[in-house]
Amino acid sequence: MKLLSLLSFSLISLSSLPALTASAESNTPPSAESYFPSAAQQLDQLVATSVARDEMVGAEVFILHQGTTLLHRAYGWKNREGKHPMELDSLFAIRSMTKPLTGMAAQLLVDEGKLELDAPVSRYLASFDNDKSRSITIRHLLTHRSGLPVGFSAVMGKPLAEYSGLRELADESGATGPEFLPGSRFLYSDAGSDALGAIIAEVAGQSLETFIEERVLKPLSMAQTFSEERVGEAIFRDRITTRYAGMTGSWTPYWAPSDPPLYRFLKGSGGLLSTPRDYARFLEFWMQSGKTVHLLSAEAIERALSSATKDASTTGFAGAVADYGQMWMLIRDHQRSDKSIGFGHSGSDGTLAYAFPEQQLIVCLFTQSRGTVALRTFEQAISHLFLKPDAAAFARLLPSAEALALDDYLGLYGPENRAKSLGAMIRYKDRLAFELPSRQVMLLRATEDRDQWIPERAPNDLVAFHRTEGRVTGFTLTNRGRATEAKRFIPDPGIPSLDEVASLRNRALPRENVLRVLPLKLTLKGEMAGTVFASSMTMASDGSSYSEVDFGAKGKMRVWAAGDRAWRQLPGQTKPVELHGVERAEELSGSLAALIGDWRNHYRDIVVLGREAFEGSEVLRIRTAPAEGFASTKLVNVATGAVMVDYGISVPPGAGLMPVETRYSDFRLIEGLLLAHEYTVILPGGDANRVKMKVVNVEPRISMEPDTFVPPTN
Repeated sequence: MKLLSLLSFSLISLSSLPALTASAESNTPPSAESYFPSAAQQLDQLVATSVARDEMVGAEVFILHQGTTLLHRAYGWKNREGKHPMELDSLFAIRSMTKPLTGMAAQLLVDEGKLELDAPVSRYLASFDNDKSRSITIRHLLTHRSGLPVGFSAVMGKPLAEYSGLRELADESGATGPEFLPGSRFLYSDAGSDALGAIIAEVAGQSLETFIEERVLKPLSMAQTFSEERVGEAIFRDRITTRYAGMTGSWTPYWAPSDPPLYRFLKGSGGLLSTPRDYARFLEFWMQSGKTVHLLSAEAIERALSSATKDASTTGFAGAVADYGQMWMLIRDHQRSDKSIGFGHSGSDGTLAYAFPEQQLIVCLFTQSRGTVALRTFEQAISHLFLKPDAAAFARLLPSAEALALDDYLGLYGPENRAKSLGAMIRYKDRLAFELPSRQVMLLRATEDRDQWIPERAPNDLVAFHRTEGRVTGFTLTNRGRATEAKRFIPDPGIPSLDEVASLRNRALPRENVLRVLPLKLTLKGEMAGTVFASSMTMASDGSSYSEVDFGAKGKMRVWAAGDRAWRQLPGQTKPVELHGVERAEELSGSLAALIGDWRNHYRDIVVLGREAFEGSEVLRIRTAPAEGFASTKLVNVATGAVMVDYGISVPPGAGLMPVETRYSDFRLIEGLLLAHEYTVILPGGDANRVKMKVVNVEPRISMEPDTFVPPTN
């Protein structure tokens, strides 16, 4: 919690910063129609840059406007090891983008009277006819409100390859039962989607794959979309991409077209392969309300694209939130109305596709890079280029020349991929630096040799990077004649996806419950070295936050965070100072919105480093890094989703870089939210610099003045 580290330092030494002046920008949106062709060129540049920065191994983009192709281009590698470049109409694993097709299959059966939306699942699958699962309905499965877990791994009693088919997998979900009362809230669920797929097969009297192929794919001329089972067929093999998992600068192939299929049967939650152009045909059918090919009733299309859960998830589309309908993600501009402006879905291997009816626009970005950060940036770019043209906002998405020069070196490094010993090469104010979480940041100075760098505070030491086929694979640190090797960290391909991490956090802090209690205020009391102080943190429904620390006679410290801006007023200062760079990023990532909200909104990179034991609990070690500033490493309880420890680096005013460790304890369930009520902040200097804080009051749905979250201007 960055606020705690900042107030801790303030107790040691109250100092101030010179005032910073914010710059104002004016944007006059051009005509959307005239702007679209040049916007496509700019998007092309952004995606090419993203691949060049190794944020993705390869990609294919397809943009359709009013039935005309604006952009169709391939980037990077289809198979990096074999040096096979990406080609147009390559075949990608679309993972969860299978769900809308499963949903359409269900709607077809509803239209035919063979499936009832509000019928219990137990009518179709006997395994759900028990006290735990009997209340789950077909509608619950379609809307992810069944309570069944996000991943089938949560209910599987054996490896997926050992299951005889989808029915056996669904039966196991029915026997396991939901995690909460069905219908009471949203939880994105692969297990629920798989159960729906099994029901479709049961009602249709044929496999889910056959039903989707005959009733959806063939009528829509989607000849390039098929199930994982067919990857070995000669007509497809040469066009299928190798699949990678990892992070920017560190990708590991986890499946190649020469390997056996990952799945022996199509699941309702995933398992299809497709091309961007083929999936655009599917979106075109829905965008035209089924008028191009008559397959579904108007009522079916309307109910599928109607919101069943408001604010179900977050999105990169500017000024928008993500609702969920019936197997569709719905993009809603919360400032305009309750009506969605677009719909689509994404897949965990790095794919997304959305349609925007008002603009008659379809956008598809397909990659084979599981763990890529590029999808959110792509969504932002679509907003700034096509939906709400904003040239200045788009320009901020493009890296500077100084930033590009450091890209080769950025990433995680350590001895033999040991998660606890990992450090990170980072960009710090356009400088290269090595960050050891909760320990130090070592600034590096370039030499004439591009791969040899000198630690700024140890000019006799040397950091020498190693390359293999042009790519940085590690470095050697020579300190006082002793050489230490560090290899680039390669994430385990089997680590949880970002969706699974979000679902894990959702166990502790369900998004629906968070939204229900806003505006929310936490009041805390703290003590450090005999000094007692009071603090409060408040969060508004739009994510804005206000924090205050009262030092009594010494004055108050105030912090405001709204959107991508932050302000701070220290004791003794007469007015707030707008923050920039690392300090701004630190306050945004330390706000209450970041603590209880969706991490994907606040961090550019989220990497699961591994699993381990901590104080008797199984935890995930997760590194979260903002777009600028320092990362933190969190230990997240696998059973509860609660953060137990946060290791990071803070920048208190006037103190330079400071390692900080925050421990969370005394978790209590408050209105459906699992909130820590005790915090211990550990700073350098022993027990004298240890802060202990307790939450003394939690106030949901408080009344706030309109200007609470905006700093005073005079």
